[in-house]
Amino acid sequence: MLRQPISKALAIEILIRNSQVRAKSLTWKCPKVSFIKFTLTPLITGIKIMYSIINENIKIILSSIKRESHIEPYLYLINEPRETEGEIFKDTEYRKKYRKFWSMNSARLPSEFYDAYFDTLNSSYSNNINATEVALELYSILTDKKSFQFSFASKLVHMSNTNLPIYDSMISSFYHMPEITQNTLRGKQLQSELNYNFLLYEYNRILSSGILKSSILMFRNYFSIDEKYSDQKIIDSIIWGFISLSKRGAVIDQTIKYS
Repeated sequence: MLRQPISKALAIEILIRNSQVRAKSLTWKCPKVSFIKFTLTPLITGIKIMYSIINENIKIILSSIKRESHIEPYLYLINEPRETEGEIFKDTEYRKKYRKFWSMNSARLPSEFYDAYFDTLNSSYSNNINATEVALELYSILTDKKSFQFSFASKLVHMSNTNLPIYDSMISSFYHMPEITQNTLRGKQLQSELNYNFLLYEYNRILSSGILKSSILMFRNYFSIDEKYSDQKIIDSIIWGFISLSKRGAVIDQTIKYS
């Protein structure tokens, strides 16, 4: 039997420990681990500063995100399965576009992996599965050169439920998450779940607090998109745009400014 993902409370606790950040005051109530309250922590304070920089520079960030390569391909990938009731997953051209958009080709995985991946993707629209289950199932498909593809699994479950976050290197970089470098499958699974559960908690906190509300609204207006592009995906896209600019030196050359 597959293990269930660990609790969000434990995810936060260990993420803070792994980041070597100690809370000055950290309290939570845990009726079924449904609510976590931070009074003040250096980690959350640091993240709030980053969100403020995003809000201050949202116009620059939006202008760096290309509709033809980021927005339109995503909407195509999201809409087609719902319009064709999953038949599109058998289409070679759709698979090519999917693999390109989600940066899967560089992993050089065998055809058996992709066949199993798209079969699982198809079934995810009718079955409630989580990213860990998907990653473990796909891991079992690989015979040579086994790898735990949690990022691809998070993208798969996002397709059928766009309110779920996407875990990848850009998001991991923004939140300074511990890398998945463990030697054992269980170790990789545990760290992946810690990071992912932190995203579940943090995106919910962003939306409930309204800390990025103005930037999310500007994103919707700038690209003229409706609710098919979820708030969670907008957060992902904004962070992706911010990190992309930062890696190109936008903070150093003051393209991105902060007060």
